[in-house]
Amino acid sequence: MLDFGTGLGVGKGVASGESPDPPAPASLDVYILAGQSNAHGHAPVDDLTSSQQQPKSGWFYTSWHHNTSNASTTQYYSSWAETVVPGYTRGDATESTLAGSDYFGPELGFISQINGNGNIPAILKYATGATSLFDGATTSSWDTTSSPVGDCWTGFKSAISDGLSKLTSAGRSYTVKGLIWYQGESDGASSTPIGTISAKLTEFFNATLSYLSGTHSVNTTNFPIIITKPADANGNVLSWDREYDEASFNFNARIVNAYDHHGAYTNVHLQGQDMWNLGVNQGKLMNDIISPSSSAYTPADSSTALWIDANDNTTITKSGSNLTQIDDKSDQGKDVTPVSGSTIVPTANKIRRKQTLVFSGDADAMRTPDFGWYDPRLFTTPNGVHDWFLVVKPSFNNNQDAVFSTQKGPSITLIPLSGRKYQLYYAGIAIGSELATSDQDGILNMIGIRWDTDNNQVSTWLNGNLTNDAVTTTVSGGIQMNNTTMVVNYMTQYAYAIKTDGSFCESIITDATNDRQKIEGYLAHKWGLESKLPHSHPYRYTPA
Repeated sequence: MLDFGTGLGVGKGVASGESPDPPAPASLDVYILAGQSNAHGHAPVDDLTSSQQQPKSGWFYTSWHHNTSNASTTQYYSSWAETVVPGYTRGDATESTLAGSDYFGPELGFISQINGNGNIPAILKYATGATSLFDGATTSSWDTTSSPVGDCWTGFKSAISDGLSKLTSAGRSYTVKGLIWYQGESDGASSTPIGTISAKLTEFFNATLSYLSGTHSVNTTNFPIIITKPADANGNVLSWDREYDEASFNFNARIVNAYDHHGAYTNVHLQGQDMWNLGVNQGKLMNDIISPSSSAYTPADSSTALWIDANDNTTITKSGSNLTQIDDKSDQGKDVTPVSGSTIVPTANKIRRKQTLVFSGDADAMRTPDFGWYDPRLFTTPNGVHDWFLVVKPSFNNNQDAVFSTQKGPSITLIPLSGRKYQLYYAGIAIGSELATSDQDGILNMIGIRWDTDNNQVSTWLNGNLTNDAVTTTVSGGIQMNNTTMVVNYMTQYAYAIKTDGSFCESIITDATNDRQKIEGYLAHKWGLESKLPHSHPYRYTPA
């Protein structure tokens, strides 16, 4: 039997009689795993395949409580194990040592997936079951501002300090690389008011980053955070699902959906393969942040007719703080300029630590060049099939505010209408149904539109989810892509003098329709929309 103990040293973590692994590299990449019971681990080890049950390369440390759902009870601390062994990654209730457990958490799938890049990946885990971000909501809490502070917050800091000091005492160098957070079932099952979870998550993450930088000298600039977002009792998206997205926008974060893995607010504990796969996806998203592939797809790999990127400062010209031009990154020369009187402000760290263009006044709008009547340069050619993508976070002032429109030629317009669900118009005629099923005011979205001029059809997507499938238009003469000028309202108004406020992130027009899902994956991972892609999307957890 393996026994990692609770001492101050570093344990080998191999069974008696086995030869120890060769000496490890000097530096460790430490990932902090924290949350409530699923992070602690309730998935049966016996549900894993024989291969999955084998020891994994990497180091492991954990801290837990005598009552694993009460952070005010005695806290125990393990040694660092030099392999990650299924059955020895969870401290059981009343047990003061890691003497073997029937269960595991996300750590096994995560450690199997994370890239070491020459260093040893290491997990430092602290979790307490049935806990809340809010003081008083459950027996124990992670509240960082209550008086006294939550007992989980105290235990969390104690675990980090103990784990890191043991590495230092053992003469091992390390870098704290990121945080994996898996909590929320208790808050979702309680009467926590909608509108408070995002603020509380943001508060907790900020406190964690402040503690790591202030106490342990961790470089927390663009510090990676993987957030696991729970689901409802039936595995569906929650009414406050948006709040996890909103919290993630404040950090260099990615989101894993527990409802991809049958995680729910009641009957909450993930089983073996679901827990393993969730950990794998946490690892994939962490890799996406810390070591993106040098060969990863970008729109430069496709034939783009327009590519406007608010986060690329090399394309932006300003006068003072206001935008004067944003260059087209395609080879078509359709540089975008504000209309007269606009005060559009490139604003850093707006969404996922990325810059956006902020529109905040009635005069704010920008447009592509005016090439002349029926010059097809906006779409390169008036014929064929064209895909148009737009990432925006609007603040609507009027139901007729246009997110964008075109001029000179049959007009194309996208407006919110009364339900603020986005309706597309071509030549003044509504195309298909609304893109969303709920109010999208203030919500970041990736809008996709396919114009098939050969078959006179239009398809639309919202965050990669098909919303209108090859709708045949009733416009006389069919679709003609000879629109010369695009005006972004943050772009323009449709019928009123009040313009849409909000953030413009990126827009791409391409004729390379086979690359639609690659572009969706690129935009989603860049702007924090990966959790909104369809479950079956090939780039939901790994960009192309």
